[in-house]
Amino acid sequence: MLHQEHKIGWRTIGQLLDLPHTTCYTRFVVTIKSALDNGWTPPPIQDVQRLNELLEKARWLAKEKLVAAKIARSTATATAATKATVTTKTSKRAVWDAAADQLIKDMVQEAHSWPAIGAALQRPYASCYSRYYSALDPVLQEPWSADTVACVEAWVRQGVCWRKIAKDLGIRPVTCKAKWVALRRSEVAVPSSTSAAALSDGGDRSDSSENMDLATVSHQWTESGTETTTTTTQPAVSKNSSTKWIAFSKEESTAIFNLVSKHGSENWTLILSDFQARFLLQCSTTKSRSQRRMRQRLLDITAQDLSHQYSRIVRTKYHWTFDEETMLIQQVLRHGAETDQWGLIASQLTGIHTPEECRTRWKQLDIPVAQNLSKWSRIEESTFWILWQEFGSDFDRISKLSGGERSPEECQRYFKAKTVGFPDPDKDKSTFRNRVEKLQATLPVARQKYMFTKERSLRLQKAMQLFKRHTTNARTSSPVPSSSWGSWSWVANIVQRGLSATACMDHWYYLRRDMDPIYGPVEKGQTFVTPTTPNSWSHEELKLLDQGVRELGHVWSEIQDRFLPWRSTRSIRQRWLLISNKSVRVTEDEYYTIISAGEKTEQIDYDVLASKLPGWNRSPCRRVFETSYKHILATTVWLPEDDQLLVEKVLETKGRDWNVIAKHFKGAQTARAPLYEEISKRTDLIRVGNVDTPMRTHKTAWQCRLRWCQLVDPLMPKEWIWSFGGASRILRLSKQLLNDTSTST
Repeated sequence: MLHQEHKIGWRTIGQLLDLPHTTCYTRFVVTIKSALDNGWTPPPIQDVQRLNELLEKARWLAKEKLVAAKIARSTATATAATKATVTTKTSKRAVWDAAADQLIKDMVQEAHSWPAIGAALQRPYASCYSRYYSALDPVLQEPWSADTVACVEAWVRQGVCWRKIAKDLGIRPVTCKAKWVALRRSEVAVPSSTSAAALSDGGDRSDSSENMDLATVSHQWTESGTETTTTTTQPAVSKNSSTKWIAFSKEESTAIFNLVSKHGSENWTLILSDFQARFLLQCSTTKSRSQRRMRQRLLDITAQDLSHQYSRIVRTKYHWTFDEETMLIQQVLRHGAETDQWGLIASQLTGIHTPEECRTRWKQLDIPVAQNLSKWSRIEESTFWILWQEFGSDFDRISKLSGGERSPEECQRYFKAKTVGFPDPDKDKSTFRNRVEKLQATLPVARQKYMFTKERSLRLQKAMQLFKRHTTNARTSSPVPSSSWGSWSWVANIVQRGLSATACMDHWYYLRRDMDPIYGPVEKGQTFVTPTTPNSWSHEELKLLDQGVRELGHVWSEIQDRFLPWRSTRSIRQRWLLISNKSVRVTEDEYYTIISAGEKTEQIDYDVLASKLPGWNRSPCRRVFETSYKHILATTVWLPEDDQLLVEKVLETKGRDWNVIAKHFKGAQTARAPLYEEISKRTDLIRVGNVDTPMRTHKTAWQCRLRWCQLVDPLMPKEWIWSFGGASRILRLSKQLLNDTSTST
């Protein structure tokens, strides 16, 4: 009321209610505003006298702030007038010398905090932080492979933020950006004349930046604060020098790729002669101007041009562009994914990707599985250091005792990454252990029940099934092992030899505990809805859980935020330990076996399908199929206004983040099982579709992308779309759909 009707600011409201203004604002956004958006009308205020007192106090506070602001302005004006001289900073760039750099490195190795480092150098600690991770971090000295350079270049070209790129590479954003800038500078520093001479002699013009580290590029800072970059291997190119690159057609690019596969990437002289001989024969001997121009263009092509084009082809081969993925989706929707027409699908693209690569890429688009399913969680880190304190650097034993989800090599890499800058353990063992204890103190305590991995949890459930079957045959009264004798010890021995009976008993009761409340919409004064029964997860919710683990790994807070906001993180993790993980680690062959089982979920016998996949059962098979494109196309309903909104948002975001695009299609999630009855009672929302849920207004990112590819399919040109630049030709073509409001499926 105070903010909506009387336009009182949040800071003033906080003073009136004697609360932090951020608390008031958060309460309004999370609780009241969402209810107002859903049609809730606030009841009339009963205590009118209290409201008038608050309004009067708010006016007095506003008047007091206005007087204080006038006094402050007059004081500032008088102070500025009395100054004799005004000093201005002529340079904003920080000046760093070798002594300051060395001091930063020494203090980082000694594990000082950044505020302490900034105080020692008498600089802002944020500036010291940026300096270290952009120029002094040892990670900068590690070379990037050709695949990594190609992926980063493609991400940068698409406008992906450095935070996301760095997260995929496992380094800091500042370090990632500095490394990329250094690589680009090293490429510019190679003179075109030297490269051309080397190529004319048959040498390979491979980018030296792919294996070049930051040690080859030295940053020198002048007294005036300007930066000069020098390379120890190559002289710098003049600013006026430029190289004219020739545009190649799709047929020519394919020929270059095949010739390099035939002759290798070293003998560019032979590749050039074969290339010119092949295409000069296609030129007519007539005297027309166009033919003479085409012939002269082929004769002007040098080995350097072919090498440059080949490097672009290779980068595109390793990373699919936005247009290539769009064409792949359209071809699969036209020909199907379970057929043997991948050769035809590959020929309809740029011709660089093989049928096997198209088949693999489509599976990753439809059922994406993160390469690294999980980054190290804080519980995993705590468990690792507890085991390291007991077993030292025996990473094989640490891997087994921590559950086996981390290989010994992963444990060793984690140990090396965390102990960078630590003293040598062979020379100063006590100091090394003290540093480890300080690191361990920042992590949560790993309780025994949290050391249960998913595989161990599933083995416990199978062991309990065996125990119940045994007790049923023996006609015993207790369906649960007794804690007095070795029944739990028997179960623990089946799960894993050496595991304690207490740990099994605690974990078993942990799996049976109710981990919610489940938060729902604020309607009629209700702030949460209690679930009907513990662990009452619907089939749709399990599909979202599978999708979240596939794409995000075991980061439960992110899974909750994106897929299951009405579930608690504890409930999400608990449910994950209870279900099969086959639908998360689905392989390429398993995926194509599942989608080949039928066109609709009602036509598939999932028991027969599960018998073809070792270790699977019917529920994971159904969840994978109903997450695939076949089920999405058969059940998703798109209205004309939805299509128009989709085209507008894709053009606004340039197709970079489909999750952001999907958020514009507001509505209830399709999987709120405990809130199903509440949703069904709403009469002000139009029910569309005939599926398991009452509403189909919410759209996922993959639903939006599939629909957008369907909309732009009629606009696709007959020729191949061959572009290496960052701009998408298909996005430009889709602008024609903005005024077409009658597009239908």
